[in-house]
Amino acid sequence: MTPARSGTQRFTDYGSLRPPGLPSVITPSPAARRAADRSAARNVAFWAAAAARRARQVYFTAATAA
Repeated sequence: MTPARSGTQRFTDYGSLRPPGLPSVITPSPAARRAADRSAARNVAFWAAAAARRARQVYFTAATAA
């Protein structure tokens, strides 16, 4: 361990955090892939609608104030 100038400790005496060898391949089932796709589509639709809602609020608030 060597001290850094800012008063923090820099750790240089540790090994790799991954075990040796290649990682095993994990393939999700078709049902899990479909569920992930549906979840992602739902999240995109939710955030797009939230952004549109915020834009309408800003527009109509500015239009009624002027």
